[in-house]
Amino acid sequence: MSSPSKTLMGGKKAKVVEGNARLLCSDALTEVFHKLPARTLASCRMVCKYWMSLLSDVHFLHEHLNRSQQKLLLFANDRANDRSLAMVLADANGYMYQLSRPLVAQSLFVHNSCNGLLCLGDSKGAVELLNPTTGESVVLPKPMYTAGSSQFSSCNWHCLGFCPSTKQHKIAHFYPGAHAGSLEVLCEIYTIGDRDWRQIGTLRGAPIDRDLWRALFFVRARGKTMFISCGWCA
Repeated sequence: MSSPSKTLMGGKKAKVVEGNARLLCSDALTEVFHKLPARTLASCRMVCKYWMSLLSDVHFLHEHLNRSQQKLLLFANDRANDRSLAMVLADANGYMYQLSRPLVAQSLFVHNSCNGLLCLGDSKGAVELLNPTTGESVVLPKPMYTAGSSQFSSCNWHCLGFCPSTKQHKIAHFYPGAHAGSLEVLCEIYTIGDRDWRQIGTLRGAPIDRDLWRALFFVRARGKTMFISCGWCA
């Protein structure tokens, strides 16, 4: 158990660090942070609450992503028995190094990306949100509808997006109706930080069957998610 004097000294030291971190005006400090790679920023967030607040700001994250000269290269095997994923990061100096990440499953694929984050999944409905630069990841609760059977193994499609009004990342899970030949596409939403998925409704009229579902693509444009299938879009 630490003595009162040690606790007091620790508290003073923390205040000194916090005070020194504020000596630079926020604009100058933000500009310095913009020039640092994302991996370095991950460590800077642990310095003090003030830096954590600056580096967690949504506008800062967007600007840093736009300025970044780092390029992420994805190498994926799209075979039935091997859907492994390898990631290589190329920095501004042309150096390349492989990124490591925890596995949700041996058979996985990239649904999409948003603000530098990757939405990964597998054929059984597992969903993982990954920051490939820092290596941080989170496995999300399984959707209420998980296509675990072989009949629906290709029917899990997720799309990661960002809501500017609430400043929250959300994942939409699209899946076909339960009846064969159904023209319905159902959707549920998960907000990062929540405990459960929530149903938001049904999209009717999509010319989708079990064979055409593989040809369904989800595209993010102008802040909206659109799906396109066989020349039909909504």
